[in-house]
Amino acid sequence: MSSCKPEPRATPTAPPSWSTCSRAKAGKSASGPVTEILQHREKGLKLVGPLPSEVQNYTSYSAVPMTAAANAELARVFVRYLGSPEGKALFVAAGVD
Repeated sequence: MSSCKPEPRATPTAPPSWSTCSRAKAGKSASGPVTEILQHREKGLKLVGPLPSEVQNYTSYSAVPMTAAANAELARVFVRYLGSPEGKALFVAAGVD
C-alpha cells in the first residue's frame, strides 16, 4: 500500500482524508465520505458499502447562477450542465449520488 500523506486542501474545513487512509493502512476499519474513499483507491482503500440509512449522513448540494455574474449566460449553461445526464454521471463517478 502506498503512503497516506495528507494532501493539500482547497478549504481548511475539508475532512482529513489522510486519517481514514492511515487507519485503513494500519488494518483498522475506518469510515469517511465516499468521495474521499474513492479518491484513495490507488492507495489501497476499498469502499465496502454505505452505512445503514438510519446512521448515514447525507449532504445536499445546490447550484444556482448568480444574477449579477460577470458572465450570467455562461453561469446558466454551467448550472444546466451540472444537472444534465453527463454532469450527473461525473458526480456519480466521483462518489456523489
